[in-house]
Amino acid sequence: MTLNRSVWSLTLILWVGLLLAILLEFVEGYQYSSSSSSASSGGSSEDYYEILGVKKTAKEREIKKAFHKLALKYHPDKNKEDGAEEKFKEIAQGNWPLTTQSFK
Repeated sequence: MTLNRSVWSLTLILWVGLLLAILLEFVEGYQYSSSSSSASSGGSSEDYYEILGVKKTAKEREIKKAFHKLALKYHPDKNKEDGAEEKFKEIAQGNWPLTTQSFK
């Protein structure tokens, strides 16, 4: 009985480890694809600040406030103009690196 419980515990630990590894791979892939797409378009981290309309010295709270304001303005459900959805995606892509500690 004890051996059976140990085997199940070990199996569970291995599955959790595997799921964590897959999750980390997905997150890292997302980071690389986001940064590579901005790099391929000639973008840099300074462009993210420009997209959100904040200074490079802006605090995280200011960045979030600017993002929220622009996201509400250009959200596809609220703004049906041509190019609003693309602008919303650009704003979201500019916000993510600035509010993620690993990119600072």
